[in-house]
Amino acid sequence: MDDLPLKVYGIGPMFRRERPQKGRYRQFNQINFEVFGSNNFMVDLELIILAYEILKKLLPSKNLILNLNSLGTSQNLIDYKDKLKKFFNDNKSKLSQESYEKINSNPLRILDSKQETDIALSNKAPSINEFLSIETKNHFEELKRGLEYHNIKYTENHKLVRGLDYYCSTVFEFKTNNLGSQDTILGGGRYDGLIKTLGGPDIPGIGWAAGIERISMLMNNIKDNSKILHIAINDEKFKNHLLKLIKTLKENNIKFYWNYKYNLKKSLQKANREKITNIIIIGENEYNKDFYTLKKLDKGNQFEIKLNDLKKYLND
Repeated sequence: MDDLPLKVYGIGPMFRRERPQKGRYRQFNQINFEVFGSNNFMVDLELIILAYEILKKLLPSKNLILNLNSLGTSQNLIDYKDKLKKFFNDNKSKLSQESYEKINSNPLRILDSKQETDIALSNKAPSINEFLSIETKNHFEELKRGLEYHNIKYTENHKLVRGLDYYCSTVFEFKTNNLGSQDTILGGGRYDGLIKTLGGPDIPGIGWAAGIERISMLMNNIKDNSKILHIAINDEKFKNHLLKLIKTLKENNIKFYWNYKYNLKKSLQKANREKITNIIIIGENEYNKDFYTLKKLDKGNQFEIKLNDLKKYLND
């Protein structure tokens, strides 16, 4: 317990029992991040920011929508479920058969239904917000202020729920309009009762998980527009000059490509085919006089440069 809070992550294959839907497979791969041992709202904020930054890096052009809700304490949820059962029982004739069967077993899942009749009725159902404790409301307000401070937009969605009893307080999902009705690409929330349920100590926890296949589907049409520097060298005897260049490129996080061929003509042809902007040329003159030739293929001009001037010329 002295090592808490504990931050962990996992990545690997998973299996699902229910019928697969779009972007979902019987066997799939998942990445998840968890924090155990703290119920501070800053933990919730840190995990949501992490999710946001990962998704924006992988899906920069996609419309990502953060949905946010609070489920309150376990007692808040018990009271809310009782209210939902009464509401849905009073209106059961308006529910789909699938949701009708959930009224007494798990009424929260009705709020998550994709059936139009269920959605219309759920919009009139009592809100979880009416049942939250003062402490939980304060936690939620602090979290929202933190997101606003970091310029992360969110939609407060009081119909966002979890069907498992150990979930409480903060729940969130990142959605996109690029996957049809199955629009969630990442979901998470607090599960302060989970470790105790599994026989461990009563410590709080929060985490999120994302399906790698769903993210991959959205990445298919994304083109990496970041600049890549090609390298062209015309003789193996200049390889030490090449090694110095590669070392500098790596130290400055500059993306580069070399085809492992000592052939200037083929390297230039490949760079032209792929519409590369910048290419570094290493030949006898460059090697003997300790400089590099930077050729800008889009403008047709070239420069003799030293390594420490490389970043400046690439940004011109």
